[in-house]
Amino acid sequence: MLGAVAGLGMMNKFTMVVWIAGVVGGLLFYQRARLLREKWLYLAGLLAFLLFVPNLIWQYQHDYPILKHFRKLGELQLDHLEPFAFGKDQLELPFTLAVSLIGIYGMFADAQLKQYRSIAIAVLMIFAAMWAMHSKGYYFFATYPVLFAAGAVKLEKMFSRKPVWNYVAALIVILPVIPFIPDAIPVLPVEKYVRYKHKKPGEDGRIQLSSDYADMFGWEEQVKLVDSVYRSLSPEEQQHCFIWAENYGEAGALQILGKRYNLPAPISIHGSFWLWGPPKTDESVCISIGIEKEVMQRIYKEFQLVRMITHPYAIDEENNIPVYIARKPLVSLKAKWKELEKYVFD
Repeated sequence: MLGAVAGLGMMNKFTMVVWIAGVVGGLLFYQRARLLREKWLYLAGLLAFLLFVPNLIWQYQHDYPILKHFRKLGELQLDHLEPFAFGKDQLELPFTLAVSLIGIYGMFADAQLKQYRSIAIAVLMIFAAMWAMHSKGYYFFATYPVLFAAGAVKLEKMFSRKPVWNYVAALIVILPVIPFIPDAIPVLPVEKYVRYKHKKPGEDGRIQLSSDYADMFGWEEQVKLVDSVYRSLSPEEQQHCFIWAENYGEAGALQILGKRYNLPAPISIHGSFWLWGPPKTDESVCISIGIEKEVMQRIYKEFQLVRMITHPYAIDEENNIPVYIARKPLVSLKAKWKELEKYVFD
């Protein structure tokens, strides 16, 4: 099970390497590293490696795009984080953090919890590694359920003679959190959430939501608009038409939601969509979404703005995006596709 979880985890997030390193480091302190002498740990590692091998082969075949991604992520985001930002982000969950710190203390000092000391060491190693790597604070949040559980056990033991204090501790943890639940989880319909947070539209009519909320909106409207443009074409033009999306979000919406409308699969040079290749048609008709006018001028002789898409709840980058219908190409995207790889991480 450990090997399967680690292997599948690596197929999803490369930060799983940090988790694996932390666990192995923690096991050095478990029963004098007894598990490191067991064959099962190495069989688990072999299984994880075998599950991950296809990804390694793919990385090699494509000149290790993950390394390019990390470099770009560092340039645009991680390198600009202040040195103590990772630590400060943990304070966003003050009561969870407090109980978790009690849990770490318990795993080192409590007679019953000492058997889990290796977990505390693993977590501390992961914390130090992520801070040194300039990670975002929320990368570490997934460790809190384990630490919180240990802290809960320690608190219960501390209050064993006066069990009523367990309820006091629970209320101290739970009550302050309740008003913020709608911020963390979309438990309210967006209209009720807007009223609950007393949010008002800006000058452009948009309401600024948190990214978790805002990223849920706008995609259906984008796909419906593209579909309406596509259906306005003659059957002959539809056979020659391709859909060009500016970023992977728009392309993903068209790829997934577009199946309801039988839309052709979109192309995009952003992210892994570039690997899916150029248009499959002769490029004589194009519906573009998010592509700026300056780019359309270089690619097509004739193009017409259909609409600028806006949505009161959508994220900034998915507002005021243009949809064009274009004909008579000046340049072939197929011929230029290899050159466009340099824009994959933009």
